[in-house]
Amino acid sequence: SPAILCCVDKDLVNGIRDGTSNFFCLKSRQDAKLLMRDLSTGRDDDTRKKKDPVPKFFLETVYREARKKSPEGHFRELLLHLLEPTDEYAAAKDVDTESHRLVIWPEKDRIINYEEGKQFFQVSSSDNKDEGLVSKSANTEFECVADCGHVFHSDGRGIFDIIRPRVK
Repeated sequence: SPAILCCVDKDLVNGIRDGTSNFFCLKSRQDAKLLMRDLSTGRDDDTRKKKDPVPKFFLETVYREARKKSPEGHFRELLLHLLEPTDEYAAAKDVDTESHRLVIWPEKDRIINYEEGKQFFQVSSSDNKDEGLVSKSANTEFECVADCGHVFHSDGRGIFDIIRPRVK
C-alpha cells in the first residue's frame, strides 16, 4: 500500500533511530519479547488480556535464530537504511481514489499508525453511528479492527484469524 511509508508510527521510527527501541534488531531476549508486544497492542498496553501474545519458548527460538543467522548489528543497519528518506515508493496522499478497495486497519497498531492511515484515506466517523467510518472516496471501505495491534489482538488471536471472514 502506498500509505505504509507515510503512516509508519513516528515514535517507532524515532526510537529506532535514537536506539531506545530495538524493534526487530533482537540484541537480547527482552528485545524479542518487546517486539511481540509491539506487534500486539503496544508494549505499554496494560488493558491487553494476554500480556505476551506468544509463549516464551517461541521467543527463545526467534531470538536464537536471529543471533545464529545474522552478524551483529545486521538488523539495525537494515532498519536504518529502510528508514532513509526516499520518494521512490512513498505517497503523501491517496492518488487513486477511484480504485475499489477494502482497507482493514488495526486500531492499536504501533507499527503503522491508525490515525495517520485514516488521514491518508480521508476517513472520518459517520454521523450515523451504525455506519462507523466513512472515506471521502465512495470506492474505499475502511474498517477498524478494535483492540488489535499490527499482528496480534489483545486476547492473543492473530489478525488474519480475525479478518479472514471479512475478506473471503
